[in-house]
Amino acid sequence: MTNKQLFFTLLTGLKVTSQNRALLEFPNNIELKDILICIFTYESEFKINIEDIFINEKSLKIPMSAYGGFIEDNINNICEKATSSDISIIFNYNFDSNGGVFTTADEFYDLVAKAKKPKIPNNFYILDYNIGRVRGESNDEDFISALSNFVDFINYFSSLAHYYDEKSSKNIKKLIFISERDKPIEVEVSLDEKIIERMHSIDLSLLKELSEEQQAALKLKEKRAVFYSSLSEFCGNYSPSSVLNKIISEWIVFENLFLNNFSAYLNDFKLDKLKKELAESELNFSSSISDVINDSVTKLLAISASIAAIALLRRFSFPNFDEGKWLAIVSILVFILGLGFGSWLVYIIILAQQDKLESVDSAKNMLFSVLKNKERQVSELARTELSSVTSSLETKLENARQSLYLFSRLSFLPVFIYILALIFVYGGPHLSGNNNPVELEIHEESTKNN
Repeated sequence: MTNKQLFFTLLTGLKVTSQNRALLEFPNNIELKDILICIFTYESEFKINIEDIFINEKSLKIPMSAYGGFIEDNINNICEKATSSDISIIFNYNFDSNGGVFTTADEFYDLVAKAKKPKIPNNFYILDYNIGRVRGESNDEDFISALSNFVDFINYFSSLAHYYDEKSSKNIKKLIFISERDKPIEVEVSLDEKIIERMHSIDLSLLKELSEEQQAALKLKEKRAVFYSSLSEFCGNYSPSSVLNKIISEWIVFENLFLNNFSAYLNDFKLDKLKKELAESELNFSSSISDVINDSVTKLLAISASIAAIALLRRFSFPNFDEGKWLAIVSILVFILGLGFGSWLVYIIILAQQDKLESVDSAKNMLFSVLKNKERQVSELARTELSSVTSSLETKLENARQSLYLFSRLSFLPVFIYILALIFVYGGPHLSGNNNPVELEIHEESTKNN
């Protein structure tokens, strides 16, 4: 039997007699010397001390005082006096933040819960549970595992608290969480058997992730904000003393609430981002459509210029056949060819504008197909807005197509106007008795002079 095993056996045999005092009845199958060596080995770590040894109900306290008391150097002297098997040892014991012997589990739980940074003592023993740990080795690893989960839970949870209330009248550690949604959440840290039972199967991955200080953690700030609001929603109506027990006992429910809230936050975030992309896309495409139309209108000014030229250059556009028949014919043909070539150039430019408009339409379709894929992951509201923007742009595109079609036909308007004017001037005897434009002009001037 190893020293650790022997010490566990001795602790298991302790019987509490009064406050911080216990009786160890001597095990017949173990030598007193081995017991004493074991006790002196762990006395400082477990805050235990031999108060008295009874041999046949007679105290050795006074005889041993001559040797300096019950100390390790007196092991042989004690064993010499203990000639009978009827031996009992009285201990006094204590504990501190580093461990020791605890009469009840509540004493131990209270020590762990109130610690500023909870930890599992390396050496402790709980008399009423017969559970302990000697230099890292325990006689109940399931208990240690649950206790370890609680310690980690509180440390992670504490790191997320905004501040501590150190002025609590109950001398209880209190964590304060602030949420934008409601009043602050106060959590009194406590530990009991029910909490220990629930800590066996709890998953701490969420708290561990939220308590990480790495800047690279994905949306850590946003996750913490959702955590605080979820905590307020989950425990807002509970007293500080019952909040922790509710969270731990219903941890899976709280996790699901957090995940649902975070999912809703992501959807809102995606929706806002999608709205922004939709607005920017609509603005860009509307601007592109307007640019196409504006450029086309600018080019169509050439039509007005051509029509004006017909009137301004009347002597060249409507030459006098009396000055030379062939010269007049050539002048008319040159003017027609000039107008036709100019109209053809305007027509080609309008066709180029139509191609540009189709390119805008293709880019619009490509972008909005991507936005539509994003929309499927967001909400019905995004689907409605995307449909509205798409419909608006389609209307603008269709109007632009009709305008460009009209512009392309108007590009040859100067030629038609000139031809009609030629017919009117040279081919309309029924309209005027004098079809010579020069003579008409002289006649008009002489009329004014008279």
